[in-house]
Amino acid sequence: MTPEERIRLAGEFSTLADQFLAAGNSMVGAEMLWGAVTQVIIAVAIRRGEPIQDHQHRRQTIRNLTGELNDATIRRNFGVAQRLHAHFYHNDMSDDILVSAVEKTRALIDRLLPLAA
Repeated sequence: MTPEERIRLAGEFSTLADQFLAAGNSMVGAEMLWGAVTQVIIAVAIRRGEPIQDHQHRRQTIRNLTGELNDATIRRNFGVAQRLHAHFYHNDMSDDILVSAVEKTRALIDRLLPLAA
């Protein structure tokens, strides 16, 4: 898939996340938002010529960007996004933590999208 296709898919996942969260299904909504951020990271990695085979490679892309851009929020917000992924399996986030995690994950997506385009 191309970076453009990954970005389009991220948008679709983000829309689905909104729908599931609005319907009260935080588990699936959280996972859809995790999928959105993952697709954006993969698009960035493709643009940079970095490997994208697994989660470890995505984490490395995040570490690289954090250092290169001198922006620690990238890595912190990625950690928050990973927490959304875990919520899909454990359904253990309180509403206030979930709202904060969604906001920070969307901020990460917004920060990375220009690098993926």
